[in-house]
Amino acid sequence: MFSALLITGLLSLIQVGDEPKVHFSSGSFRQILAQANGRHRPVFIDVSTSWCVPCKKMEKEAFNTPSIAQKINDHFIAYKIDAEKGEGELITRKYHVTAYPTLLFLNEDGTLRQKTVGYTTIATLSSQLDAALLVRQQGLSLTQFAASYNRGNRQASFLYAYLQALGKVDLDGADVIDAYIATLPCDRVYAPPTLRLMTQMVSTSHSQTYDLLQTYLRNQGKQPIDPDRNTQLIVSFSTALHHDLQEAIERNDEDLFRVVLHRKLQFNKLLERTTSERETQIIRHETINFYKRTSNFPKYKLAIRPYLTHLLTLPDESSRKMDSLNFTRYLSEIASLPDSIRKQHYAAYLTDRTDTQVYYIALDLSDMARMYLTYATNRDDLLEAINWSKRAVALTPHPDFLITYAGLLAKTGQAGQASLIQKKALDEAKKRGLDSQPYQAALDQFDRSSRDW
Repeated sequence: MFSALLITGLLSLIQVGDEPKVHFSSGSFRQILAQANGRHRPVFIDVSTSWCVPCKKMEKEAFNTPSIAQKINDHFIAYKIDAEKGEGELITRKYHVTAYPTLLFLNEDGTLRQKTVGYTTIATLSSQLDAALLVRQQGLSLTQFAASYNRGNRQASFLYAYLQALGKVDLDGADVIDAYIATLPCDRVYAPPTLRLMTQMVSTSHSQTYDLLQTYLRNQGKQPIDPDRNTQLIVSFSTALHHDLQEAIERNDEDLFRVVLHRKLQFNKLLERTTSERETQIIRHETINFYKRTSNFPKYKLAIRPYLTHLLTLPDESSRKMDSLNFTRYLSEIASLPDSIRKQHYAAYLTDRTDTQVYYIALDLSDMARMYLTYATNRDDLLEAINWSKRAVALTPHPDFLITYAGLLAKTGQAGQASLIQKKALDEAKKRGLDSQPYQAALDQFDRSSRDW
């Protein structure tokens, strides 16, 4: 009982935070839309992730501002989702969300009224809320477009207008753009206006538009494609592949995953002169992520082994030396900036720039250890994970890494040592200026569980 309660508290720690003053409704997305219909209100959705720093900042600042909270509570049905969990993955694909935070403003029927991407200040969010309340016709026109399209309207002028309407609110139009391309003569497929439209609307690699754009890139020559000239196209390809990988994860479809991974490797060859080592890195990263996100622990254990061996044999000193060289290079890059900007830039990125390589090694080790904390039942597996976790906190004693370490110790019956590490996590959070409340709450739960045990 003690161990189960403790582990549950530790695993949920990173996602615990202050409750926002905005009244976010609970329930499924379908239930939220039902509420919107019943109360004749638009829907406000905050799309974030557990690791998104700007999301946390906006939640702490904007959503705790009384004027913002009142405006949302009085005029919208507010809903909050994690883009990487549950229905969040489906909603992000449906509304073409590719960065966080993203704010979605929906009509009662679920059609998109307005979308905002990135951190939003209090003043800007207030204006966006006002604008969303004024927008009423766009959603209805999209509904009418969709109805006509579903009835079989495939006239080129109609499809073009429909694509323009979808593009204004950044909605998925993969099937519509394919239908539009089918109406064009061959000499207009790669005309600049059509290329711009295809680039904007491609959202999946399972489409004729994706294949046409890939052919266009391939025909530019044998040199790697020019990122400056094709920035938007590169972003669109990357987004389409990301969405397809997400679909494979949602469906837990390993065959689909292999197909999309192959397409990603093809795209990467167009983008750069890919070495076999780089291909191995891509395959490794995506495979580990797939088995992690689908909770396939047996295959996850096999997938991480080569990378884990690499991490454990990597000398700490070489990583710290690389960080030192990168930081020196960074200082030279900002040396020519005005003093006020340079000082602000230096303060904002000091931590990230001084221990980037070391941090990410520790992050990967701790992430693997956390998977074992969640799924492993064999004591030998847990003891092995303790070694990874111990090395992670030795590299970078981040509070979240310490929490994972404490959880593994507790799960193997080392309650006394786990308590000490838990207290160290709280101290480290305070030292780093992080919100210490969730770490204190986890420590309190640990102490209560210890007494019950």
